[in-house]
Amino acid sequence: MRFPGNTRAEDRIAVRSVAQTALVCFLLASSNIAHAQLSTPVITTLPGGRVQVKNAGPSKWTGTNGWKFVLERTIQPADGSPGMLERPAQIAVAKDGQMLVYDGGRGELLQFAADGQFLRKIGSKGQGPGEYEFLLGFDTRDGVIVGYEPNLRRLITWKSDGSYVRQFATPSSNCGSGPTLLEAGGTVVIPACINKGESFRGAMVRFSLTGQVKDTMLLPLTNRTAPGWKAGSGLYTIPFSPGVEYAYDSQSRYIHGWSGTYSLFVANHLTDTARVIQLPGSAQPVPSRFLDSVYERSQRGVLKGIAKRSDYPAFFPLFTALRTDELDNIWIIRPGPDSRPALLDVVDRDGRFLGSVAFPPGITRAPVWRNGRMYRASEDADGLPVVQVFRIDRGKY
Repeated sequence: MRFPGNTRAEDRIAVRSVAQTALVCFLLASSNIAHAQLSTPVITTLPGGRVQVKNAGPSKWTGTNGWKFVLERTIQPADGSPGMLERPAQIAVAKDGQMLVYDGGRGELLQFAADGQFLRKIGSKGQGPGEYEFLLGFDTRDGVIVGYEPNLRRLITWKSDGSYVRQFATPSSNCGSGPTLLEAGGTVVIPACINKGESFRGAMVRFSLTGQVKDTMLLPLTNRTAPGWKAGSGLYTIPFSPGVEYAYDSQSRYIHGWSGTYSLFVANHLTDTARVIQLPGSAQPVPSRFLDSVYERSQRGVLKGIAKRSDYPAFFPLFTALRTDELDNIWIIRPGPDSRPALLDVVDRDGRFLGSVAFPPGITRAPVWRNGRMYRASEDADGLPVVQVFRIDRGKY
């Protein structure tokens, strides 16, 4: 959890003493009490064809006794080297294991081999052909790399060897949110903002790799917004508030949910919600000492005198992010007692709750699931940036 005016070291030190003990208690409770018995999901087709999947518990394993993460490698190029990491912000992974890491500190897209060796920079900073000032999203597939540059409103394509191919204009993404997805068959999907007459609407637009618009999917409307503090010209979301989380799978299905309730909605491309997934779970309380430390930090910067301790929710959201893997399993990231990812609930492509998985200890940023692995940006014991690769050990499950 970060606040204006804080350093990363201050944030890390302030919560560590509370978090370590609380995390042990949290995982023990999650493993031994929650989801203690296996359950068969109830699947019903509702009027209109919508499918409802009710999960009363996990269907494959109890507690966190099923799938496990096994650390395979840590990527940390030497300080001052061409592949040096400053602030890895996003990751994309190809089928052969090659990784793309967008470093927010350097503002550059870095390519690594499957074994973690640095290969090259992709493109460069600037406004010319194949250049970018900022990448909102990127992806790689079948020897192609795409990068979405929202400031210049264009999508750039390169070959996997870094050579520039082309770029083309895209619509604004000011009111759209979502990843940049490179699909099988040579199409790419990006977030966009569509003019609907009296208002603008968030959408996902599918392009060919030569720039032709194939189709557009308007994102589902929601009247729920996370509360925030207004300070100057900025609006700061109140920490631990629920919000809309989303993900896309390999079939371009849009998976979303409000993290104040434990239900997910799956929309097929260009259709309304096709599947509703209901899950068991309860929100975890925000520890009082942790909340005190977060509130105290808020009073050191622009939120001083604006943020009130009573503004903070008493409970964490039920989940903080959604991700999918190459098998279209949905990985639901659930927060621990220090707000960091601590537990994952795994749901298969049909909405069946398989079981829970304990998150590896440490900082987790920009996690991605591909090739039977989880890739994440993290920090070493000294707080220096690394990228870690974990193999998913499925055991007998």
